[in-house]
Order: sequence, then C-alpha cells, then structure tokens
Amino acid sequence: MDLRTERTKRSIANAFLELRKQKPIEKITVKELAELAFINKATCYVTFCRRLSIFLYTGISFAKKI
Repeated sequence: MDLRTERTKRSIANAFLELRKQKPIEKITVKELAELAFINKATCYVTFCRRLSIFLYTGISFAKKI
C-alpha cells in the first residue's frame, strides 16, 4: 500500500478516536475529522466513505497491534 495513503488513514483514525472520547459517533462530523487530521474534507470522503468505515478501520488496526 502507498505510504501516503496509510499515513492519511492513520491520521483520520487517530482524529476519530480523539473525537470519539468527546462525543458519540453519530455526532462526529467529517469537517471535525478533517480539521483534526489536517486534511481536506474531500480526502476524508475518498479514504472512508462513511463513519462506520472509519470505526471498523480503527478497530481492525487496534486488533492487529494486540
């Protein structure tokens, strides 16, 4: 996989986890994710089309570390 793509996914996932500490999943917006991850909103949509995709990616990434 492309290193830039992986870095972007990790950045979005970390932003998601940070926001998840503050509010429920359904209240997290793409705008907030993009700002916290320092990416464009369009990049967020291209990388993960839905919040559930981000949630699943973070869960799988966490499970791989264990």
